[in-house]
Amino acid sequence: MPTRNRARWASIGALALTAVALAAGPLAPDPTQKPLAWGPFTLTVRTLSQFAQRATLTTAGGRVLKSFRAAVITARLEDVTGDGVKELHVNLYSGGAHCCTTDIYDQLVGSPPGGVTNLLVFDGGNAAVERWSDLNGDGRLEAVASSDALAYFGDLAFAYSPGVRLVLAWNGARYTDATRRYPNLAVTEARDYQGRYLQARAAHDPDLQHAAALGYLANMTVAGQEPAANAWLRAHALPADRAWLTRYASDLQAALAATPAKVRQSQARDLGDGLK
Repeated sequence: MPTRNRARWASIGALALTAVALAAGPLAPDPTQKPLAWGPFTLTVRTLSQFAQRATLTTAGGRVLKSFRAAVITARLEDVTGDGVKELHVNLYSGGAHCCTTDIYDQLVGSPPGGVTNLLVFDGGNAAVERWSDLNGDGRLEAVASSDALAYFGDLAFAYSPGVRLVLAWNGARYTDATRRYPNLAVTEARDYQGRYLQARAAHDPDLQHAAALGYLANMTVAGQEPAANAWLRAHALPADRAWLTRYASDLQAALAATPAKVRQSQARDLGDGLK
């Protein structure tokens, strides 16, 4: 992560809650967001209350295809497949301290388009899809994301939670965790935490030492380079910090193993009411 001040220890880019415009009555269109035309469909965001919005995707005849509910909803059109046709990206923010965002990507189907199918639901929590990029040159874009797998980890305060790089790639049927196929991204993240660890050690800050060592080891692990990470830690980490990592080793493995559950698909008509 590019910024190195203490405040940036919040897990992968803390989300600022945007002000929700209060409408004159229930189900009034949100004046801050114009209806979004997408093929033959229209997405409209409406304000239900100070901390609740609903978005509906409708046909030209007014039939509701999908609806989304969250504290804050934003939507835009993006070509995330690389085929020149834009997909619908709906971001749901649940509100509340430290949580939670869900990124939903839907695709037009048919020629001419007459239907909608879901490509990806990413339950990012405190993280999100950061960008789409063709990492292997095949013309299909990969999602470069962050994982909040280490939020509230061990005895660390939330503000010290390190982020873990995550890459999502299309396998012909759905998006899956492909981080290990593109290890340079996670290794770059790990090197950043490596530098942070050395700075924290020089400053005699145990909390930052633990957080940086954890971020380094986690990112090297998802890159498939855990042995190299352990060798570096044996050479450079203080005994107390190595002992702390050993204490939470099984928790780290469990947290990283749970990451694929953040990636799913859903053809449900209503999405968002059950945000975690």
